[in-house]
Amino acid sequence: MSLSLTVKIDTAKLLAALQAAPKAVKRELRIAQGKAMTPVQKEARGKHRYTTRSGAAESATGDKGPTISKGGFSSTLALEPGIAIYINRLHEGWGKRPPDRFLYRAFENQENQIVATLEEGLRKALAKAGL
Repeated sequence: MSLSLTVKIDTAKLLAALQAAPKAVKRELRIAQGKAMTPVQKEARGKHRYTTRSGAAESATGDKGPTISKGGFSSTLALEPGIAIYINRLHEGWGKRPPDRFLYRAFENQENQIVATLEEGLRKALAKAGL
């Protein structure tokens, strides 16, 4: 089981306009998405309660990258058990060990910054599209 956190925005009208817009507009959105999620990833990797040994758990908090589709655009940070098989157990807890929901905490702590960064990216994209 893989655990992930996704930010998804319903942008049907905007995407309809953007599909006719140049690639530079989509590029602006991808840049904004990357900028918005990077602080979450950094905080999740740096602010946790487990003892770091090899760094595998930090590496297992990965960015799946931004995507743009007809349904909207999204960015996903995911816990990758393929890199550190125990990462989901660290996050959700097991046995007597309490959960350390570092990914969720990081998202909550960065939520205002995520929104501000995405809004700025949307403004830039709309300006490039002439909207």
